[in-house]
Order: sequence, then structure tokens, then C-alpha cells
Amino acid sequence: MDPEHAAIHGGRSPRLRPGSETIVTRLADILVVQAIRAWIEQDPAARSGWLGALQRPQVGRAIAMIHREPARDWTVASLASEVAMSRSAFAARFSEMTGEPPMQYVTGWRMQLAEIGLREDGATVGELAQLGYRSEAAFSRAFKRHSGVSPGTARRTGKRLSRDGVTATRDSIKAVSWGRATSMLL
Repeated sequence: MDPEHAAIHGGRSPRLRPGSETIVTRLADILVVQAIRAWIEQDPAARSGWLGALQRPQVGRAIAMIHREPARDWTVASLASEVAMSRSAFAARFSEMTGEPPMQYVTGWRMQLAEIGLREDGATVGELAQLGYRSEAAFSRAFKRHSGVSPGTARRTGKRLSRDGVTATRDSIKAVSWGRATSMLL
């Protein structure tokens, strides 16, 4: 042990106690959320796009629901109903805040998760079709329409899909971490 660490720990080796890793992970989550909140409050540019939309009660709740449940059979009507808005008012506000229509956003989010699943998790087309598609063929068509390549080609070439600079984490395929982070931001 180097002298600096020996002085800090009274000459003994630090040891991790039960739960230490979980505590560190949670603290890191909190730090990231606080940094994002501070950035949003201080930078006017951060108040636009999907991140700015998270701050709006109804659109933010809709985005959080999409992120938490990407496989749900979302429609504009079902999203509007969930946030207590009319279909047309919701579609207009969502598009205004995010820069894209609600269903385009849903598809884009699903494709982000599919890309991660293909490249990093080795997910099959059948597994990824469960992201809200009725069949493997329907998913494959949507993926190719969105990215310009088939899922197999994307897996082999490692082609990254672009979505306005949004990068999801590896765990996003389950939409757990991201759903939790979006909820904490709201």
C-alpha cells in the first residue's frame, strides 16, 4: 500500500463491506441525475428536444412511459389517454417539444434498444421483435426502414444507428435503468 493510502486508512488495507458496491452505484446514479438537472437549469439549449420535453409534465410522463415499456402496443391515442390529453393536443405538444411525432419517437427508441441488443447483447431477431412488433418479419422490416440495413447486417458490421446523439446504456434493452433515470429527472 502506498504511504498516502496507508495514512488515510490507518495503515490497514481498506476492505469493502457488504452492500458497498450497491451504495456506490446508487450514489453514481444520483450524481449523474444531479449533473443533468444542473445542466438543464443553467443551459437554455438543454431545455429543447427530448431532454427539455422531460420537464413538461404530460410529455415528460409520456416519454418516461415509452422508455419504461418499449414493448407496449403504444398508439397516439393510448399515450394521450395515459397523460389525460386529447389525441390531437398531445400529438401537437409532443411534436413541438421533441421535434418529432410520438410514434416516430416510439419507433426510434425501440430501434435504439434493438441496436444495443444486436451489437452488445447478441439478442436474436425473435427476442428483439418483442419490443412491440407482432412478428420477426414485422420487426425486420421496421428495422430496415429505420436504419437502411437489415438486423443481420447491422450485427455483422456493427453499424451504429444515429438518434440525435442519444446514447442508451447496455441495460436499456430491459428499459430498467433508463426508466429509473427518466423518472428521477421528472
